[in-house]
Amino acid sequence: MTPTPIHRNASTWIGLGALLLAGFVYRAGLQGGFVFDDFVNLDALGKTGRVDDWAAFWRYLTSGSADPTGRPLAMLSFLLDARDWPADPRPFLRTNVLLHLANAALLFALLRQLGNRLDGASRRNDAAALLGAGLWALHPLFVSTTLYIVQREAMLPATFTLLGLFAGADDRWGLPESPRAGMAWMLCGIGLGTLLAMLGKANGALLPLLAWVLEATVVRREGDPPLAKRLRALLLVLPSLLLFGYVAWRGSEWSATLSSRPWTIGQRVLTEPRVLLDYLHLLLVPRVLSTGVYNDDYAWSTGLLHPASTLFAWLAVLALLAVGFATRKRAPALAAALLFFFAGHLLESTTIPLELYFEHRNYLPALLLG
Repeated sequence: MTPTPIHRNASTWIGLGALLLAGFVYRAGLQGGFVFDDFVNLDALGKTGRVDDWAAFWRYLTSGSADPTGRPLAMLSFLLDARDWPADPRPFLRTNVLLHLANAALLFALLRQLGNRLDGASRRNDAAALLGAGLWALHPLFVSTTLYIVQREAMLPATFTLLGLFAGADDRWGLPESPRAGMAWMLCGIGLGTLLAMLGKANGALLPLLAWVLEATVVRREGDPPLAKRLRALLLVLPSLLLFGYVAWRGSEWSATLSSRPWTIGQRVLTEPRVLLDYLHLLLVPRVLSTGVYNDDYAWSTGLLHPASTLFAWLAVLALLAVGFATRKRAPALAAALLFFFAGHLLESTTIPLELYFEHRNYLPALLLG
């Protein structure tokens, strides 16, 4: 049933009500404070004195050491809340909550757009989009991400990824009567979106791959002009293949000893399917308490049968990936959710020697699971 303007307005008001509910739920968290890595990242606000002139601004903005970029966009966002250190945590927490609510609104818009791509505008699609965005916005697993101030570095890439995906699923990509406008829309949505997401955190580089997942499942364009197909290959396929190549290259030292880790790259790769299944369990069976921010004692796998759950986890993950690929046409929403989740973990849950387990990594990959 095609929604009338009245129904559309009702969906909008219900969506706003859901955002108010989420804001109310998070209100208690505004009384929190700084924790863990906040102290070793946010102290840059006052390391060379108050940020109150251009020289101090540039020193601060270029002081980031995480990722090759230093995450300058995330660093810039912290200036919204304080210009010196020590600082009051409440403005930081308030900004994080507002950013989370904005991401939920963007997710609702994206899910509604994807639903319309599948079978046209309808009240059912609006309700499904609202439910999916609401489940994500209110999921207990993301409370620690939202209220852990420095994890804004995980939230900002999700913002620009959502904007890029929204632009990528738009029909303006392939309009033959306006190829230049379509090209500009594609470049802004995917190109600029990826750049801004990466300036928040390096996993923003996943935007082309995630957009490719949606193209292969839900969007599925037919009859696009050759220019649009070539540009999509340039903006989506080529960057995705480069990412896969980078991940494979990082795994070239499979058995080499790492100076900062007790395990090898190979052992990390063996372990991560177990971690991914743990993440999925937390996402699909929500609990008030998770395993916590740090999981330094997570037992890594030394072989496919050590521990025995390693082989099961590998088979389960491969089976889920197979389901995602096999159902691209018959059940595109299911395929999109599965492939999006695993694509979203490509960088942080494979060969790059980060901590084995970090629940904040699910903020972006879990967007479509609802």
